Amino acid sequence: MNSSGGRKMKKIGFVAAIWGMLFAGLFIACGTGNEETDGQYLTGADQDQVYDQAISAQTSVNTKISKTVRPRKISGSATAKFKFSCTAGACTYKCKMDGLAWKKCKSPKTYTALAEGVHIFKVKATNSSGQSDRTPAQYSWEIILWDQVSAGESHTCGIRTNGTLWCWGKNDLGQLGDGTTADKKIPTQVGALNTWAELNGGGDHTCSRKGDGTLWCWGRNDQGQLGDGTTADKKNPTQVGALNTWAELNAGGVHTCARKTDNTLWCWGVNGNGQLGDGTYTYKKLPTQVGALNTWAELNAGGAHTCSRKGDGTLWCWGLNAYGQLGNGTTADKNTPTQVGALNTWAELNAGQVHTCARKGDGTLWCWGYNGNGQLGDGTTADKKNPAQVGALNTWAELNAGGYHTCSRKTEGTLWCWGRNDQGQLGDGTNADKNTPAQVGALNTWAGVTTGASHTCSRQTDNTLWCWGFNLFGQLGDGTTADKNTPVQLK
Repeated sequence: MNSSGGRKMKKIGFVAAIWGMLFAGLFIACGTGNEETDGQYLTGADQDQVYDQAISAQTSVNTKISKTVRPRKISGSATAKFKFSCTAGACTYKCKMDGLAWKKCKSPKTYTALAEGVHIFKVKATNSSGQSDRTPAQYSWEIILWDQVSAGESHTCGIRTNGTLWCWGKNDLGQLGDGTTADKKIPTQVGALNTWAELNGGGDHTCSRKGDGTLWCWGRNDQGQLGDGTTADKKNPTQVGALNTWAELNAGGVHTCARKTDNTLWCWGVNGNGQLGDGTYTYKKLPTQVGALNTWAELNAGGAHTCSRKGDGTLWCWGLNAYGQLGNGTTADKNTPTQVGALNTWAELNAGQVHTCARKGDGTLWCWGYNGNGQLGDGTTADKKNPAQVGALNTWAELNAGGYHTCSRKTEGTLWCWGRNDQGQLGDGTNADKNTPAQVGALNTWAGVTTGASHTCSRQTDNTLWCWGFNLFGQLGDGTTADKNTPVQLK
């Protein structure tokens, strides 16, 4: 994860917008053609409202055709249900979804497992006299499914299930990758490609891997953190070398690390505290290997330190250690990997700004490093140089360490956050710091979480995407710049 919190969250698939139709009343007779209208796109404050929209056209026999549309609240289910009726006696119907063939249907008609994108539903009626619609009634809407999301310092990016990449929030250094330096308050697409497979937001830069194994970065590059051999900022994705063997990536504060398919580990960017792990304190503009091992299984980059788990379950950290964030019992920086204790039972790790957390295979959660805001979750605000357990539970399933706060999901799907909360980044409806886990609402449908410097985002199992916390630059993606201390759905 990144220094200011850019965190990876995989498979995170999300529905930002899906509307079914509750009513489409259809009245029919012979004569002139009928009008048709598209459904409205419901977002933000509109999602809890019910809309009625009707149009009509006179036929030669003075019979009206009208359609009433009542879009549902955004549900996050790729399902659309349509009801329709005819007042011109008994009618039969034919329905059509997108480019599929017309088929006989009855009201209500339900479609499930719809793909992401714009959909068009059409229905036409025939009465007992054989009189039919000339122009079928029509309703259109868009399904947006989020596959994964990652929060940078003050920006956020996500990949949709169709492989397209979108970013929003702060963009002064090109970290949104849309070719501009203008902030965005709603998701903005990065190019037109649909081949993105993984992404991670750093301090003021972003990196993403394509399905072909190539690696691309953009944004701030003054310390070579984009890995393209230069120190020039980039407003569009720029390839890291020519290799297509990258398997995992993680962007830190001002450095970046990635693992290749052969399980070797490589880092580049700022190195003043040894966070590149190559035995030096010299920044690198190109990927530099961390030792000679090919046994790395997972990596995570923090503010100025890096941690990685080996395939044998041991955990190793290096870089800045002023607060004990390396977890080796000291506060001395390390420019090569140093083991965290002697255990080989670590299953997941995540590095924050100046603290680190990791989950063991038994489902217990442990944190260490800076704890001034309670981000270690052990009920104190005292720094720890060795792993300290977060409570006594063994039901933690996923974790993410941000700037000065931490969030984790339990196995039953509830979401919990703790630490700094001045901007509402804990999502518990308050702005008070917490030194023990505080639940985010009462839902048990959270599927993943990512933390930035002072904001948090999470996907739910229905594929909707929600964010909360600091929002000065639009990093919550809800179309505003107002902070939120409870989850708000993206537009």
